[in-house]
Amino acid sequence: GDIAVKNQYRQIELYVYSNLATLYDISGMAEKTYTYALKAIPLGRQVGDLGITAANLAKAANAQAFLGHYEMAESLSKQAIALVDSVGHPNNVAEVYCGAGIVRFLQNKFSEAIPFFEKGLHAIGGELVYDRAFGDSYKRLSIAYEKTGNYLLALKNFKSGAEISDSMTRSQNVRKATELSMNYDFQKRQEIQAAEKAKSEQLARTKQVALIIGLLLVLILAIVLFNGYRNKHKANQLLENAMTDLQSAQAQLVQNEKMASLGELTAGIAHEIQNPLNFVNNFSELNREMISDLNNALQKGDIEEARQITSDLEGNEEKVMHHGKRADAIVKNMLQHSRGAAGQREPINVNSLADEYIKLALNGQRSKDKGFNATVETNFDNSIGTVLIIPSEIGRVLLNLLNNAFYAVSAKNFETAPEGFEPRILVSTKLARYAAGKTGIEIKVKDNGPGIPATNLNKIFQPFFTTKPTGQGTGLGLSLSYDIVKAHGGELVAESREGQGSEFTIRLPKK
Repeated sequence: GDIAVKNQYRQIELYVYSNLATLYDISGMAEKTYTYALKAIPLGRQVGDLGITAANLAKAANAQAFLGHYEMAESLSKQAIALVDSVGHPNNVAEVYCGAGIVRFLQNKFSEAIPFFEKGLHAIGGELVYDRAFGDSYKRLSIAYEKTGNYLLALKNFKSGAEISDSMTRSQNVRKATELSMNYDFQKRQEIQAAEKAKSEQLARTKQVALIIGLLLVLILAIVLFNGYRNKHKANQLLENAMTDLQSAQAQLVQNEKMASLGELTAGIAHEIQNPLNFVNNFSELNREMISDLNNALQKGDIEEARQITSDLEGNEEKVMHHGKRADAIVKNMLQHSRGAAGQREPINVNSLADEYIKLALNGQRSKDKGFNATVETNFDNSIGTVLIIPSEIGRVLLNLLNNAFYAVSAKNFETAPEGFEPRILVSTKLARYAAGKTGIEIKVKDNGPGIPATNLNKIFQPFFTTKPTGQGTGLGLSLSYDIVKAHGGELVAESREGQGSEFTIRLPKK
């Protein structure tokens, strides 16, 4: 009996200290919060309430963080997490993990804070709980995403925090109006009781005062509601402006990615065009020497030698013309690729297009990395004929997939490759049958790089998702490629085995 009574007193004492810690936390009094949270922690352990114990550990951690004692704050936060993970009560989990996010947030460790906030807010079931603490957590999570460059999630969480804040403000206004009404009712009853003992003139004055108070209450309530509406309108305007700025930034990033693709293509073209130009220069120089020999033969009257030289000159001129046309075709491809507007669909031999962009991608890669060395194999199905496509757009997709393959085998070659590793890329084409019985083609780009982790495979076509180091990729290449293939009525899919390589397949309808 005595033990039960003691436990009951401990529980009462626990809730008193815990509530005091919460009130001081809300009031921003970190030292008081820490003092009462420390008193509540051992009591929670004694009565066996591990959830409230973990919550008070989190409050103590937050208080230490606000006081600038970050090492102590992280230690208390880790204890709270270890304890709440063994309890699992959603409200305690939410409070502890959001508290852990605050500890990291106050240290400007935004990327570390994000998963704690996400887990804490997820623990309450993904529903908006109209509580000030959770509203603050959404706002801090929004700031953390903004600091790490994820503006879409920053905007989403800012909206959630703003909705909770608006709701809390409305609730406070309603409570205040109710409180004023209740105070008024209480005052009115007193006045009525006094009026029963007073003269009729006093009763008239009391009614007049009551009317004035009622009008004031209505006026106050109208002002509160108007201010709430005006603040909400301003918040919505700010959100609309932020969305406009975000869309503008996204459009600029997409344009930058296209220009980067053009830069890759230009680097490849610069190397590719050098070969035919060298041939043209060499044969032109040779023809000058042969013309001199021809003049000498004519002066000597050696007609046979003159005919032989003339025949050789004719052959050389054919080669000059051939390589000149080759250079002209390369330049036309570059101009077509660089067009801002959408091109026209043309019947294109996909095998030739793929072969062309393999050369351009290889030359572009070697211009950036002099030590790059990889074997590029092809397996083209010569029976596929032509396909109606925009060659510059599909060329851009091929260029992106090839550059990604080169990056993958280079990363494995220099970082994680086993001994004797030989980087290889296979580009293949073939006819394919679709589910609806239609005929199409498949273009595959396969590499033996490190592969894509399973957790990332379903994200690679999302805009701005990239696993490359900062400054080496925007995360838009595969997203734009996916949209281009989809606009052609096809699909772009990826398969990968971690440690063995990746395979990207372009499927296009054959019209």
